[in-house]
Amino acid sequence: MLFYGLCALAWIFRRWLGVWFILLITPIAGALLFFHVRAILMPAGMGVAWLLYHRPKWARSALTPGLGLFIFLMAWQYIRQVNSGDVMTVTGFNLTQGYQPIAFVLAIAGALLMFAGILRGQGLFCGVTGSQPFQFLGTVSYSLYLWHPILMSIIKHAMYVVKLSADAGPLSQLLLFGLTLPCSLIVAAISQKLLEQRGTLWLRGILEPERKRRHLVAPPQTHPAPASEPAS
Repeated sequence: MLFYGLCALAWIFRRWLGVWFILLITPIAGALLFFHVRAILMPAGMGVAWLLYHRPKWARSALTPGLGLFIFLMAWQYIRQVNSGDVMTVTGFNLTQGYQPIAFVLAIAGALLMFAGILRGQGLFCGVTGSQPFQFLGTVSYSLYLWHPILMSIIKHAMYVVKLSADAGPLSQLLLFGLTLPCSLIVAAISQKLLEQRGTLWLRGILEPERKRRHLVAPPQTHPAPASEPAS
């Protein structure tokens, strides 16, 4: 909520403050990144956007986004191990132990390589994630993220009520996964269509001013060229 709230305020005040906006938002963003190191992927994504726009030749060197993902995960796993398996509370103060500064730089480099390669659609990794099953998962991913804990809780409670958990024994977790996954995918697909697509269009139609909506949908006005006068 802090992140989204600051983004909303930054969007509102960006025109009022002018150049002072950059001077104000930079130390705030730096402080948030220092105390929430896991948010480093956000400026990494911004860096990739800058590279693709200003240095497209540099971005072409990201031929293997899968390798970038591997580097990022291994570096982040090292940081996690040094901090006793907890990365949620890692701050800039913790990164001074062991080889964490090197691992942190490698994590950023891996993220840049991964994002740039993915956006350019390069490598085997993009070939796999560009397939229809992965495209479907990417489309419903946000709804899946929101709905699966709710459905998992409901199904888990139902399993306890009918004593299915006791009957399954050690396989109860696998059974829970098998029951939750298809239900979550179905609900996520429906939610993506009804809420994410139709619901947001409906809300946008209510919240946006009528004049702005007319401007967006109105065809461009064209004026016929004046007819040339006949030669005398």
